[in-house]
Amino acid sequence: MKWTRGIIYLITPVAVFFLSSYITVNVLLKSGVTVVCPDVRGQKIEEAKHIVEGKGLSLSVARYEPRSDVPYGYITVQKPEANITIRKGRVVNVLVSEGPQLVELPGIINESLEEAEKALKEKQLEVEKTVYVPNRKVGQVIAQVPGAGTKILEGATVTLFVGREPETYYLMPEIREPEVGALIEELDSKKIKYRLLYGKEEPALLVIAPKVVATPPKSIFSGDDNIIINSSGG
Repeated sequence: MKWTRGIIYLITPVAVFFLSSYITVNVLLKSGVTVVCPDVRGQKIEEAKHIVEGKGLSLSVARYEPRSDVPYGYITVQKPEANITIRKGRVVNVLVSEGPQLVELPGIINESLEEAEKALKEKQLEVEKTVYVPNRKVGQVIAQVPGAGTKILEGATVTLFVGREPETYYLMPEIREPEVGALIEELDSKKIKYRLLYGKEEPALLVIAPKVVATPPKSIFSGDDNIIINSSGG
């Protein structure tokens, strides 16, 4: 029985070693604390670092990459990917954009078009389109797209809406046998522009003869239009 006891004494330390190794590898290590990897794409490096460290992880910038559509200093790619379970203490590697700066669009409402363009140029922005709309603020910016305070990339474009003089429109009445002097007096009173031609065959809105008048009745014309009156007789 002594030899049996000796074998037991010999085997026991070996069995304890393997058992403890198994427990360490398969139980303790595998049951280590895990966390869900946060999504830091689209975040600034400083913000991403704060988020990652809050999860018990660390952040490392693998490299910067040229991007024209993502502002400078913002994360574009991360490894491990977001929303997967990883062991606490792991390193999250990221790629960061070295693209254009993000700038805040200035408020240029009520500025003249020249002043607005200058302010945008100082921010490395351009005017894509200028739309003129009737408004009492003639020559001034009355609206902008995007709006003031919006953060956009350097080199982006802005649409400006600028005020212009409202247009005046007239409805031409049907005129029968007018007297030239009376007609001119009426046009003057309404501040309608006109040219009076005698005996000339030129396309005209009004053609006046001693007893014949040719005019498109109820025609609509702008206050900026110049009415040509052809008079063929006295």
